[in-house]
Amino acid sequence: MMAAQAPGPFELAGDQRSAEEQAIVHRRAVEFETWRMVQRCNAFASAWNAFLAEYSAQGTLNVKKARAAVNAWRKIESALPR
Repeated sequence: MMAAQAPGPFELAGDQRSAEEQAIVHRRAVEFETWRMVQRCNAFASAWNAFLAEYSAQGTLNVKKARAAVNAWRKIESALPR
């Protein structure tokens, strides 16, 4: 037996919307998820560039910047569908 799923941030409980409204809600949800993924990718690119800039300039590995890049990458990985 499956438990009732809670409505998402752009959904109402039950079937209270017309087909057109449901399409709009779905499109907005997809756009929001796309925006979130772009934000995650931008955060990774910034962290990676900061790490590489310091390595290129000084020739040393900054562990904090490397860890920030790894964490940003993990956020991207966790958002990917399985």
